[in-house]
Amino acid sequence: MKARTRRFFNNSPVRKMPILKIKLFIRLFVLWYNFIRPHQTLGRPPAIPVT
Repeated sequence: MKARTRRFFNNSPVRKMPILKIKLFIRLFVLWYNFIRPHQTLGRPPAIPVT
């Protein structure tokens, strides 16, 4: 197991239903990354079409 994976697993504060909570975290991160966070070069979220 890689050290970064071990660090992530050891630092996750989830004890009950960890898989569901990690899946929720990943879904929220993808939503933020693609639809909310402004891209450094584009100056807008990557998923927003150019008009």
